[in-house]
Amino acid sequence: MEGHPGLDEQTHALLRERREALSGKDTHLATALHEQLQELGVVVRDRGRHQEYRRLA
Repeated sequence: MEGHPGLDEQTHALLRERREALSGKDTHLATALHEQLQELGVVVRDRGRHQEYRRLA
């Protein structure tokens, strides 16, 4: 996902920050970042230790 051309730098930064929050077990921050991503039209779900995303149409 990192560097995927379909995502802008802001979205990449939010996904990186969310991944770090999840690794550190900071669920409040991870939830807030999830909501920010949704506002940008990106839906994220977790698959094990990986995040998957989908752009909303």
